[in-house]
Amino acid sequence: MNIIKTSIIALVSLIIITQLVSAFAITTFYWDPDKPLIVKPGESADVFFQLQNMVGTQDKTVKAEITGGSEIAKITDPSDTYLVPAGRKDINVNVRISIPETDPIGKKYTVGLNVKELLDTKGGMV
Repeated sequence: MNIIKTSIIALVSLIIITQLVSAFAITTFYWDPDKPLIVKPGESADVFFQLQNMVGTQDKTVKAEITGGSEIAKITDPSDTYLVPAGRKDINVNVRISIPETDPIGKKYTVGLNVKELLDTKGGMV
């Protein structure tokens, strides 16, 4: 029952976060419970979230932030701001997951990524 509740919360969170950026998608190869990432205590794994901008003709500039699991997950890219050109589906947000040695085997974490579109702040003629 607890796994089902956690899965539902994670799915709803992903849907809400995805809706914050129009014509934009975020994917990953790991999700619970069907495809979890398994990392043993004391080990690290490098993974990525993939940004997609397949609808429309405008490039998007977005800012990524770890919102869940920040105690074990860190963005490893030099910047947390990404340009996602129109028509691209392969812009990676690289993340390192590091599990503390003291954690018991089987402990579960949920890592969330929030991606917000940065609006163009350039002034224009009125």
